[in-house]
Amino acid sequence: MELSALRQHLWVACRAPSAHNTQPWLLIDAPEGWRLEFSAARHLSASDAGHRDLLLSLGAFVESLLIVAAELRVSLQFEVDVDLEARRLGSFTAGTQPYRTAFRSAHLLSRRTSRLPFEPLVPHAALQRTLQAELNPGESLITLKGAQLHDLLVPADEYLLDTPGVAREFHRWFRACAQASGPAALDGLTAECLGLGRLQSRTLSMLLSEGIYPWFRRSRLPRLLARTSSAVLRKDTCVMALVAEGSRPADTLAAGRTLQRLWLALTAEGIHTHPLSQILDYPSTAAKLPARLSVGEGRRILSLFRVGRSARPAVSWRLGETFAQRALLDRSPCR
Repeated sequence: MELSALRQHLWVACRAPSAHNTQPWLLIDAPEGWRLEFSAARHLSASDAGHRDLLLSLGAFVESLLIVAAELRVSLQFEVDVDLEARRLGSFTAGTQPYRTAFRSAHLLSRRTSRLPFEPLVPHAALQRTLQAELNPGESLITLKGAQLHDLLVPADEYLLDTPGVAREFHRWFRACAQASGPAALDGLTAECLGLGRLQSRTLSMLLSEGIYPWFRRSRLPRLLARTSSAVLRKDTCVMALVAEGSRPADTLAAGRTLQRLWLALTAEGIHTHPLSQILDYPSTAAKLPARLSVGEGRRILSLFRVGRSARPAVSWRLGETFAQRALLDRSPCR
């Protein structure tokens, strides 16, 4: 399979979202095309022991690469073959015709995660139909208000800060000193993308450092800091939940592809997204969600995210991204 044209555009597919911006995907050359694997070092094993976020991220990357190939008229298909112990997801091989999709590279470059305040949003009927059309059989999209989840966000954020393994993981991927002017961090969560000022970011980094963290926990500061996050999820905020059947890794991988299509469809409408994964990561808050969302037995809530319009958010870097590519990205509309 001729991959030279596609190789030059891989950076666009790598704009796929991933938890903590870990970018866990690995493409391995193979005689028939590429094998998709993941880096164990880029898996959030403490907060994502069940591999949910990892598989969603990898599914988003699969969808993104197929979109890029389709735009280039490269016939590419993805064959699922998941083996988490072997860190294998499947293979990209030659297809009989280009992948059918309404999305283009411009959508991938315009997609933004925004942690800024959102304007109130009520999805109109046409948008609801567009989103529903992107779902696979067995999947559903639930729309709700922030008021239904408002009391869960602070405990979930406190869990992130007050659980040693999870907090250590967050600290590892937190880039407190990254600057928007250059690739100070090509992965991880920059202070700018988290909406933190320089003093806030350096203080948080210090509190989570190995020498200070034990005192930080004893002082009850995690609860105090977690309370500041409540403003992110206002009671009139629009929140969506992706729900699916099946518990196999392949089912979650497929849901990651769906999630990327949903976010790209929202991007086309000028709408930002912001995952609220911490509510799903904390067992106590995750256990309360099925009843609140009326999700029946045998169905899984795989993603929870707020949606809305905000000021232009900061954009994180990607591994291997060049200044020239970044210039193209910065010129892309933030819809």
